[in-house]
Amino acid sequence: MDVYREKYDSILATTREKTRAQIVLLDPFYISLDDRGQSFRSTVLQTIGDYIAVVDEMAAKYGTYHLKTHELFARHLQHREADYFCPEPVHPNRAGHIVIAQAMMDVLSAGQNG
Repeated sequence: MDVYREKYDSILATTREKTRAQIVLLDPFYISLDDRGQSFRSTVLQTIGDYIAVVDEMAAKYGTYHLKTHELFARHLQHREADYFCPEPVHPNRAGHIVIAQAMMDVLSAGQNG
């Protein structure tokens, strides 16, 4: 986790130093509800929070926009099966991309930082 944090921080520091870009950080997401504890998917769901915490930390540190995609898909999974959004948990199909695009538009149009 330390390497992930260090690299993320370095990329953001360099971006801030060299550009005036508006930065939008997206959480890593995993479109699955498999929490049985006996599968690869449940293992990912148990560890993804650590990576999301780093994104939270970086968004606060750099004052960036922050799109919480994992939470976004978790809410959508209350109403539709994962297959509706993706053929497998990390590569969205058209519907999954539309969910992300709409959320991105919402964040940018509302000017929500952090």
